[in-house]
Amino acid sequence: EGNYLFLFPKKNVLWYPRGGVEAAALSSFPRLKEADVVTDDLQRIILTVEERVPQGLWCGDEYRPPNGSDQCYFLDESGFIYASAPDFSGTVFFRYFGKLRGEGPVGQQFLPVAEFERLNFFRTTLKEARIKTVALALLDDVDFELYLENGGKVMFKRDQNLSEVLETIQAVFSSEAFKRQDLLTLDYVDLRFGNKVFYKFEK
Repeated sequence: EGNYLFLFPKKNVLWYPRGGVEAAALSSFPRLKEADVVTDDLQRIILTVEERVPQGLWCGDEYRPPNGSDQCYFLDESGFIYASAPDFSGTVFFRYFGKLRGEGPVGQQFLPVAEFERLNFFRTTLKEARIKTVALALLDDVDFELYLENGGKVMFKRDQNLSEVLETIQAVFSSEAFKRQDLLTLDYVDLRFGNKVFYKFEK
C-alpha cells in the first residue's frame, strides 16, 4: 500500500524490496536454506526457495540412547538447527548432543560451520574404515564423546588434531589386543592423554 516519495506506487514490482522479501522469508522460516525473488510481470513476483536437507539430529544437552520419546531437532550439513523432528526408532539419523548458547534450539548453530564439517568428514572416514558411529556429544565445550554402533565410545579433546585422532583410532582397533576382544563389550577408548591410549572392556 502507499507510494514511494509520494509518486511511485509500492504495488509496482519495479519498486518492490526484493532483498527484504528474501531476508524476511529466511528469517521467518528457518527450514529454508535459500530464497530468491524474481519478477514475472509488472504485477507479480515469484519467490523460489530451497529447503534444508537433514544431516542429523540435535537431541539435547547430554547423551542418551534413543528411546522413541526423545524431542530432537533436525540440523543440516552446516550444523544449523532448523526444525523439530518426529520420533525415529533406531539410528535413522546421526545424533548430536551438547549445550547451546541461546534460547530454544531452532535457529541456532550447534558448532561453528568449519568445525562441524570437519567432524562430518572425520565420521565418514571412520565409516570407510568400518568403524560405524551413531552419536557425538560435546562435554563442557572441551571434550567429545563419539558413540559406536556396536557399543562403547571414543573420547578425545575438542582441540585435538582430527587426523591424528583418526590414525590412533584405526591403529587401536586393528591391534591384536582389540582383535582378541568382542567389540560389543567395549566400554571406552580414551585418547585425551597425548600418546597414551586407555581403554576398557566390560567383563
